[in-house]
Amino acid sequence: GSLYPDMSPQDQKKDDAVFPGRNYTYTWTVPEDHSPTDDDPNCLTWIYHSHIDAPRDIASGLIGPLLTCKTGVLTGSSQRRSDVDVDFFLMFSVVDENLSWYLDENIASFCAEPGSVDKEDEEFQESNKMHAINGYVFGNLPELKMCAGDSVSWYLFGMGNEIDVHTAYFHGETLKIRGHRINVASLFPATFVTADTIPRNPGRWLLHCQVNDHIQG
Repeated sequence: GSLYPDMSPQDQKKDDAVFPGRNYTYTWTVPEDHSPTDDDPNCLTWIYHSHIDAPRDIASGLIGPLLTCKTGVLTGSSQRRSDVDVDFFLMFSVVDENLSWYLDENIASFCAEPGSVDKEDEEFQESNKMHAINGYVFGNLPELKMCAGDSVSWYLFGMGNEIDVHTAYFHGETLKIRGHRINVASLFPATFVTADTIPRNPGRWLLHCQVNDHIQG
């Protein structure tokens, strides 16, 4: 939902907004300067989000990942990757629910005394800042399952503001990011990373942000 001054005729503006309860299928031609280079991973991580009121839209969940891949990597009608066994999308963010379009609805639904809530109270506002991975908080992200020896790709991105500096720390395994072998991916707002790995150590391993305040959150 963004009205860009792109000089397109009126009959091409149907994709400028998607109304509640409706859907629209977007088809893009990816130019070469947005495609993976020879030195890049087979797929690059990008994102989309609503532009009606970007901070509020994102805080309400109107955000998601996009991939651009090298020719031949996506196969079949499902357009799944043919070169990996499993892949995962992970968004690291401190979700500010004070900005959510659903704030008033949530207060009415979940507060014992909705009329007594002061939305300007600092403690109330702090309580609505949710340290999340894919929107899940307090370690409730569904388990990310793979097998030893699998070829695995990770699509990592961060969004938010100055508090959204994240270090995605993978215990027990290493990743290949931009030609380097590491186990921590640095993420900032509007930072997108593709990482590849072949897990070698069977077991259950932690994945979290290593920033102290975010661990405590």
